[in-house]
Amino acid sequence: MSEQIKLRKLLGALFALVLGLGYLSAFANLYFTMHLADGLPGMSMEDISVHFHGNPTETLLATKIKGSMRVNLKDDAQFQTMMNWIAGGAKREDFEPVNQILQAQCVRCHNQNFFRPLVTYEDVAKTTVLNTAMSWARLALISHQHLFGIGLLCFALGWLLSQTALAYKFKASVIVLGFVSVLIDIGGWWLTRLSGSFAFLVIVGGALSGLFFGLGIFSVWYDALLAKGAAKE
Repeated sequence: MSEQIKLRKLLGALFALVLGLGYLSAFANLYFTMHLADGLPGMSMEDISVHFHGNPTETLLATKIKGSMRVNLKDDAQFQTMMNWIAGGAKREDFEPVNQILQAQCVRCHNQNFFRPLVTYEDVAKTTVLNTAMSWARLALISHQHLFGIGLLCFALGWLLSQTALAYKFKASVIVLGFVSVLIDIGGWWLTRLSGSFAFLVIVGGALSGLFFGLGIFSVWYDALLAKGAAKE
C-alpha cells in the first residue's frame, strides 16, 4: 500500500471519528432540548408531537416551563407563580411578579434578538395562547438548514465509504440508507406538523440515520486498520 493511500485512509478515519463525536453531541443536544416537551422525563413520540404539532390543550408558556425550560427556574415557588398567573388569565395587572422572574431567569436568552423574546408583557402574552403547531416559516428554516448540513455530511461519509475496499453492494446500500434516513426524518417533521400521529416517522428516520453513521464510520475505520487491499485509484 502506497504512502498516499495510507495517508488518505488516515485522513478519512480521523474525519469519521470527529463526525461520529459530532453526531453523538447533536443527539445529546436533541435529547436535552426536546425530552421534556410533554412535561415528562424521557424521550417519547409525545415530545416530538408537542415540538412540531403543538399541544392545543395547553398554552405554550405552560408547556415550556413544565418541560424543557423548567431547569431555568430557580425553585418551585417561581414555577408556581408563573403557573398561577397563566391559570388566572395571564392578566396585565398581575404580570409584575412574573416579569421579575423572567427578567432574572429568562431574558438573557429571550431578548429582542431571540426569535421568541420575553421582554415585555406583549411578548409574553403571545405565549399564553394555546400551544399551536410550529410555524411553517420556522419549519422551512430548520428543514433547509438540516437538508443542506446533513446532506453534506452524508455525502462526505458516503464518499469516504466509497473509497474503501469493501463490497460494492454493501457500500451502495449504506450510502442510500443515509440519504433515505434524512428524507424520512425531515419529511416526518412536516407530516407531524399536520398530525401528531406521524411522530413515529421522526423516530424511524433518526434510527436509520444513526445506523447509517454507525455503519459508515465503523466501515471507514475497519478499512483503514484491518481490510486487505485498497480501492482503486
